[in-house]
Amino acid sequence: MLDDLAIDTPMAPKLLGVMTAQLIIEGTLEMAFFVKSASSVEDMMCRRDFAAAVLKEMKAKGKTTVAAAVKAGGVDLPALLTGDPEFDSALPEFLEKSGLKELNQ
Repeated sequence: MLDDLAIDTPMAPKLLGVMTAQLIIEGTLEMAFFVKSASSVEDMMCRRDFAAAVLKEMKAKGKTTVAAAVKAGGVDLPALLTGDPEFDSALPEFLEKSGLKELNQ
């Protein structure tokens, strides 16, 4: 549903990403929620916007490094964020442009 919401409210993926990250940081949600919610977003650009917002917020305000949180949460970033090479940039390029180069595997 985030795909549809982003049409009317372009900032929705980022805003929901920040909120999701804060709930994960505080221990209210687990990383599995992030994976499940991101996986349900069909549009890769919207999915990447949401994921980048979550990961950047966790990088900025998390209690551990974002790389440690991703590893501990068992998040498979390539499976989650690799898009169609014809339309989407490569995952390492996306992560670097998003300020998340430490997550390149």
